[in-house]
Amino acid sequence: MSELLPPSPGFTAVATFETDAVQARGRGFVLEATGRDGVDYIMHLSLDLPMDPRTRNVLAEMLSQSACALWRRRRPPLRRTARQPSNHHASP
Repeated sequence: MSELLPPSPGFTAVATFETDAVQARGRGFVLEATGRDGVDYIMHLSLDLPMDPRTRNVLAEMLSQSACALWRRRRPPLRRTARQPSNHHASP
C-alpha cells in the first residue's frame, strides 16, 4: 500500500487499511478491511446519485483496490492547573 499522508499538519491517523472486499448496497457500498493494527473495519460509503449496473460494478472493482486512511485533528493537550498546597495537616 502506498503511504497515505496526513491532509495537513495537526492531524493524526485513526485508522489505515487496505480494502479486502466490497459489496454494493442500496445507493452505495460496504467496504470490509483489515487495518494495519490488525483490527477489522467496515466502512459504509453512500452515494447520492443514480448508477447503472455497469457503473456500479466498475466502481466496486475500483474500490476493492483502494487503501483508506481516516484522520482526525489532534486535540490540544489539557492544561493542568497548579494545585494549591493542602492545609489538612497543618498544626493549630
